[in-house]
Amino acid sequence: AHLRTNLRAMFSHATEVRVRYGETDQMGYVYYGDYAEYFEVGRVEALRKPVGKEDVLEHGKLRLESERMRVLWDDKEVELTVTEFWIVHALARFPGHVKSRDQLMSAAQVVVDEATITSHIKRIRKKFLHVDEAFDCIDTQHGVGYRWCV
Repeated sequence: AHLRTNLRAMFSHATEVRVRYGETDQMGYVYYGDYAEYFEVGRVEALRKPVGKEDVLEHGKLRLESERMRVLWDDKEVELTVTEFWIVHALARFPGHVKSRDQLMSAAQVVVDEATITSHIKRIRKKFLHVDEAFDCIDTQHGVGYRWCV
């Protein structure tokens, strides 16, 4: 039950699904539900693994568990998408360093326009603020990018 509550939909769209409930399709996604709602198999497996010290990044209240793709803020879980997770990881890995939108796209392994990165940052801030109303660790450097404050 706990594992299932940690699963997040990777994407949903109206397509013909050729796998049955709980089966893996050719792209490595597991089908759950009456419509095309997929969960990344790698993420499911990662959540089952014990956390090792080598895949944990901690800065102040932030704790990132890379292999489990889990984010904690002040010991409370922050529900992020995979793209949002990698953006936070890129920012928090080197606190104080400014990351351009291109660098954040690269870290998240997505190709989108700059406005989409701005939207991701806005949603990330909102999700952290939901957990802690005093959150202010993502600083905007106008015309340059973003940085994780120390």
